Amino acid sequence: MQLILTIITVNVGAILLYFLIDKIIEKTVSANAKKYMAYNVIALILAIFAVAFCSFWVYFVVLFTALPSAIISFLLTKKSVSLKTKTIFSKINYSLISLAIIWSIVMLVLGITR
Repeated sequence: MQLILTIITVNVGAILLYFLIDKIIEKTVSANAKKYMAYNVIALILAIFAVAFCSFWVYFVVLFTALPSAIISFLLTKKSVSLKTKTIFSKINYSLISLAIIWSIVMLVLGITR
């Protein structure tokens, strides 16, 4: 039960962090093209982080590192797509997020079946 509450808290914190990043970008960046790039660059960094840490199921570390960063990356990429149509940059972000989630599930299944 405590693990479930912790996971919910971390993911709610990730969504709140997304809104904070969104407000900072909205206030500091003026042009839509620059906003689009700012969203995509931050989303790319978080997607790479998610891919790097998606296989650490020891003590459920993935639930506190990779998956919240994948959620934030997905939301930022969606925001950038709303500013500009899909480009190769957003497709790369979506691919990395998908890879992180799929690889995380594969590593979980492999860890359970051992």
